[in-house]
Amino acid sequence: MYKRILIMFIVFSLLCTFPLLSQRYAVENSANVVELVVDYRSISRMLEQDGLDLNRNELLMYLKEKNVNTIALYETNLKEMQDNKIVSLYDTSSLPFILNDAYMLPLDHTLVVFSPALNHEEIDLYTEMISRVFNDIQPYEFQGSKALIIKEEIHQVENRLLGIDLVLAKILHHEFDFNLAARLKSNRKFDPNFLEWQFAQLSKLGINKMIFDGGQVLGYPDTEQMKQVSEWMNTYGFNLSLIEFHDQLGSKSLSRLNKLQSIRLFSMSSQVLAGYHPQRIIDMASLAVTERNIRILYMHLPYVSALPGNESIKKFDEALTGIVTKLNDKGYELGDAIPFSSDYSQQNNWYYLGIALGVFSLISLLVSKFWFPLIYIPLPLGIALYTIGFITKHDVLILQLFALLGAVAAPTMAIIKAVEWSQQKKQSRPFLALNSILIFISACFISLYGALAVAGLLSDIVFIKYIEQFRGVKLLFIMPIVLTSVYLVLAQYSISEVIKRVHRFLNQALLVKHLLILAVVFIIGWYYLSRSGNYAFILPFELEFRQLLADLFGVRPRTKEVFFGHPLLILAIYCFMKYGRASLVFVFGAIGQMSIVNTFTHLHTPLLVSLERTIIGLILGLLIGLLLIWLFNLSIKKWIEKRGYKNWAISKK
Repeated sequence: MYKRILIMFIVFSLLCTFPLLSQRYAVENSANVVELVVDYRSISRMLEQDGLDLNRNELLMYLKEKNVNTIALYETNLKEMQDNKIVSLYDTSSLPFILNDAYMLPLDHTLVVFSPALNHEEIDLYTEMISRVFNDIQPYEFQGSKALIIKEEIHQVENRLLGIDLVLAKILHHEFDFNLAARLKSNRKFDPNFLEWQFAQLSKLGINKMIFDGGQVLGYPDTEQMKQVSEWMNTYGFNLSLIEFHDQLGSKSLSRLNKLQSIRLFSMSSQVLAGYHPQRIIDMASLAVTERNIRILYMHLPYVSALPGNESIKKFDEALTGIVTKLNDKGYELGDAIPFSSDYSQQNNWYYLGIALGVFSLISLLVSKFWFPLIYIPLPLGIALYTIGFITKHDVLILQLFALLGAVAAPTMAIIKAVEWSQQKKQSRPFLALNSILIFISACFISLYGALAVAGLLSDIVFIKYIEQFRGVKLLFIMPIVLTSVYLVLAQYSISEVIKRVHRFLNQALLVKHLLILAVVFIIGWYYLSRSGNYAFILPFELEFRQLLADLFGVRPRTKEVFFGHPLLILAIYCFMKYGRASLVFVFGAIGQMSIVNTFTHLHTPLLVSLERTIIGLILGLLIGLLLIWLFNLSIKKWIEKRGYKNWAISKK
């Protein structure tokens, strides 16, 4: 009776996932505009490159024609302004030795002389920028040009940040019709008056993208300063850009303070754009958008000394054209990116509770496979944990815990049930292949339940925007294998027998061959676990093979499912029904079931992409599994014929 109640809770929890997943699907489709951003410093460096036939205006017009919507501007300083011939800087202590008419200037001050090419409006704007940073300045005229005297030594002022170059920003915005993104330096003296003025000025130019320059966000680690920054961002309408693979300290906290008005950004360096083949760049950008919810593609022009300027632009043009074409083909628009909608129903907590009941019901059924009396513990424990988590405002943490438990339990139960069903179907010899398929599909449905439970529990906008994420990936990779192994051992031996065998093993002499085997196991384990992170060890030609699969099927299925886990599980089921032996192969088959759940723990990947990837993996894995059965039977037949065995019993053990 209790088992039936647990199964009813599991079915009910599956129903609870649908409203949450429907909300998530709507959120993922609420922002289908992709913004192409080019770094202005890379434009400046490209213009310095030999062999480039374009001037600045021509290069900017080219970018505009190629659907580049936004230019990212960094903060400037007096030294950079001098390099760009906007001003000339002089140490007043040195001027009397250079110019006879400068003897009246005070010593140890800095003279800033504006270029004659600037108009009055531009000089006034630069003057305001400088006066916002330096408290004590004095207007001056030097050799017919307007100038300023800063009452500090030149080495103290030339690298002081002056904010975004507002003159350049106006030119890019008004004359070339570019949107702008601000790259404020995060590691700086926190001057509230200057910073608020800077936010206000940028807002007047229509700038709404903030990409902090540095390893942290502005104000970090001071909580009050971060709150102040979030107030300015909210007041002046700025969205925070979260740079993928560059987790800036404080970015997630600031995103929460900024009312989750954040957009994920994928950056491509000059080295990447110069060194990679254009097709690889196109594929990288396309995958970032379609599979990781990236909405800002940030590009540095490929300035490298090894390539002449025209060749660099030609290569960039091929990549950029391909990116635009591919994104359009996939239904994305190019323009001003907006954050995903964050309007979520307050009724979601009840759905979370429903899923939690199902997850702990599944855990109850799982632990009963090891020792039946444990079946009564997980469900009340889960309800208590859920209640405590939400009362203490640790709801996100408790949902992450439940998601991890469900992610481990589902593939483990899938393998255990596959073993049990295989045991029950041993007598169905004429239908071994068909029964293998049916049992495999049934096991996959159990794992898919776990995947949907994880996706439902972690469907909030903070997970979609990667502000929070699934925790415990390494445990997910290990525990189903460990638990499956323990179950298979206990299914064959009593606990006392297991203890005796372990004791006997530990008392054996340690030989060199044991060390070699241990080393091989360690290397395989290290490689397996390394595949669980963003910086996994990549085999030669693996990226090319992955892309081939993506091109063939639209969405790349997981290789560990298609070529390893699923085929081996089908073979394990078949061999267990035919020969009664396949324990080790079942353990390897658990990897495919774990991978099904793991696919849905990538919460920044669109839901339909994860579902499509899983279905393709199941179909291909099934076909390869059937091929593996045929090859296995063929090899067994050849082996029997070679040894001259007759009357080989199918059930021989």
